[in-house]
Amino acid sequence: MQVLLILLLITMHNSSESKEVIDLKLWNERPSVWEEVLPGNGKSGSSVVQVYSNNGKWFIKGKKHEVVFNESDFSLTVNVYTTSWSMLPSQENDIVIKSQGKEVYVRLSDAGKRQVEYFDAGYKTGIKIVLSDWDKLNLKLYLTLCLEGKDEDLAFHVSAEEGQATIRQLNWPTALNPEDIDYTFLSNMRGVLLPRDWPRPYHPIRTYERHLSITPTDRSEVQSNMIENWSMSWWGFQKGKSALIVIVETPDDAAYKFSHPAGGPTVICPHWLSSLGKSSYPLSIRMSFIENGNYVDMSKRYRKYVMDIGQFVSLKEKIAREPMVEKLIGTPHLRQHILRNYKPESRRYDIVNKANNYRLITFDERAQQLRNLKSKGIERVFVTLAGWTYLGYDRQHPDVMSPSPEAGADWVIPYVDYTSGANAGSCIPAPLYTLVYHDAVMTPEGGNRDYLRCLLNGGDPSVPGDITNEKDMGIMRTISTLHKKVALQEMTNYEFLDKDYRKERSTFLDGTTVTIDKDTGTFEILPELKY
Repeated sequence: MQVLLILLLITMHNSSESKEVIDLKLWNERPSVWEEVLPGNGKSGSSVVQVYSNNGKWFIKGKKHEVVFNESDFSLTVNVYTTSWSMLPSQENDIVIKSQGKEVYVRLSDAGKRQVEYFDAGYKTGIKIVLSDWDKLNLKLYLTLCLEGKDEDLAFHVSAEEGQATIRQLNWPTALNPEDIDYTFLSNMRGVLLPRDWPRPYHPIRTYERHLSITPTDRSEVQSNMIENWSMSWWGFQKGKSALIVIVETPDDAAYKFSHPAGGPTVICPHWLSSLGKSSYPLSIRMSFIENGNYVDMSKRYRKYVMDIGQFVSLKEKIAREPMVEKLIGTPHLRQHILRNYKPESRRYDIVNKANNYRLITFDERAQQLRNLKSKGIERVFVTLAGWTYLGYDRQHPDVMSPSPEAGADWVIPYVDYTSGANAGSCIPAPLYTLVYHDAVMTPEGGNRDYLRCLLNGGDPSVPGDITNEKDMGIMRTISTLHKKVALQEMTNYEFLDKDYRKERSTFLDGTTVTIDKDTGTFEILPELKY
């Protein structure tokens, strides 16, 4: 009867007009001789997904993609069109478990009890992996791998049952095989393009010596959290003409493990941290595959994602809610300090040149500087005034670890209209943040100090340090005029025009293009601006 049922299921699966029904109780009680071929299918959005097992490997097969999971070492391969993406097998430090005051590092694949089974949540279909019994630790881990939606994203999900033993860190899914990757794209700062063979060592957050090696004493860990240092919760890869974007859907306690020594290759994977000492909630991450694409397509995929989850609010919508926001468009920004008075215990305190820790410019002096701006024809300016509190800047608040909205992280997008500019980033800057959020938030992106980057990104203007310098004032007016034209428009394309990444061009929704040449310091805006 069991043999007849399996044959019947295969027959029904091959019929496009039939709907398969699986008796899971009978499925789990099947004789071991039938473990070689275990058919099953489910519907994931509009896509039909087939799941089966053969010789210790599990196959999740959709119309576009096929996922192969090796049960012995937890390695994973995703076959996408003509490209294969392979992920490394289980590692020694996959998971850190704390029990009875001690922390132990274990492999996921070393679990004493492992169970892999068909999984169908209705909107996604794949396999569920249940792991437990690492040296009899009281812990059970549930992992799911599923194809989801018509685009067949590969969705990863983690949840845990914790008792006396708790999860402190988890590195899963594992990193892609770095030898397969041509370029890695990171959304730290405003975006970075990192070739596999980049000749210098690189790290997203650590500091560098003058000779561009990573400072040996810098072992920054806390700021590897996605929401504390990255402008968006994704990274991506390019392999030939194919692209893959990794979207972290639960970024609050998500970090990353990263390595790029001189000459490469680049290795990055998720690094989940505990919340209040344990894995407090389900974790999720997804991979989206692009057959012919690059960093622009990845950025647009992430833009669609943040729109779908309600995290994207356009400037047009913000202006509809509060019309005063419109006055920020094209208005030069000026950041001013009144009293700088750093505490000795502050991380900003200069122990070498202690005179730099105290500086006072009175309110009357600042007011006169604003009058001088008006005499130069600047009718409206957006002023940020710091250090106006009783004891001055950095005296009446501690240095806190929570993210600052000024950093421009994408979780603040629904709530703010303007953010101060973040650095372009080292290595090869790429405006990934602008490709996603240009029409959702205003930011100077370098301002007058880095006017080429500001123009390329359609950023808002900043008042130059020397308002008597006519060249700088002219650049400010150009930035202002461009911002008035494109502030409410999506950046639709961005491209490097030479192999050295020194000539770049951005395109906005109305067809406006900005072309810059970093070697000559020149730019071209088409159609020409009307002042």
